[in-house]
Amino acid sequence: MDNKWTQEQIFEDDNIKKEYGVGYTFKKSKIKITGRKSRKFGFVFFIFFVALLALIGNLAGNIVTASKNSSNSIKLAERDYYAISVANYISVELASQLANEIRTMGGAGYIYPKQNAYYVLTSIYDKKDDALAVSAKLKDAGYKPEVLEFKANEKKYNYNLNDNDKQVLNNLISVFDESYKTLSNISYSFDKKESTLSACKQKILDLIDKYDDVYENYISTFNETDLNDFDKLTKNLHNIFESLDKLTEPAVTETEFTYCVKYSCISIAMARFLL
Repeated sequence: MDNKWTQEQIFEDDNIKKEYGVGYTFKKSKIKITGRKSRKFGFVFFIFFVALLALIGNLAGNIVTASKNSSNSIKLAERDYYAISVANYISVELASQLANEIRTMGGAGYIYPKQNAYYVLTSIYDKKDDALAVSAKLKDAGYKPEVLEFKANEKKYNYNLNDNDKQVLNNLISVFDESYKTLSNISYSFDKKESTLSACKQKILDLIDKYDDVYENYISTFNETDLNDFDKLTKNLHNIFESLDKLTEPAVTETEFTYCVKYSCISIAMARFLL
């Protein structure tokens, strides 16, 4: 069974049209004509010169347009994610039962639907070796794990943006990537008992503060603009951070904390993968 999936296999009609600017370069050469014998030729040259100026003007317009498109290009880098599935079911009810069981042990219990089956995911990694190592431990514990690869292709977008608007989008991408990385590190360090619960909660509070600023800037800047994929990312991130905010409450147990962090980490990866 091939466990390497791409977003095209799931959403074949959800492709984004990409437009790339094309740059041109040219040199202007000086031509000097003098003397009575050059009058006729000079008139002909004048007509030619006017036409040449028009052509150069058109080329210059292309340069400006291409340069503008290039400078306004926003890129989502390619990402590979490796999730561990401990089982898959045709019945969502059975998948939910196992997901709840996995959560009581600190796993994500994330249910991923694919081709009439429901996969129960425990955790996700950006390195295949890490996923394989955890998978081996789960196998020793009596499970039948699979490592599933989710490949998110690079995406480029050309928008007519000023420098400030472009920075707002780049900040959103940055906090999106940072959120996944931070939650992965929190999950790892907490599982290894390298960080206390209070220290991990503080890291989440710091991340929430950073996200709030980026979110407010995005909403105020693009409130009346449809940016499709970035609107989806923002909406998914907002929902995830609302859940993370609840993790900072005093009543949250260690088990609740660790499974919610893993669940949020998978949610961020899936939000990127499903674009």
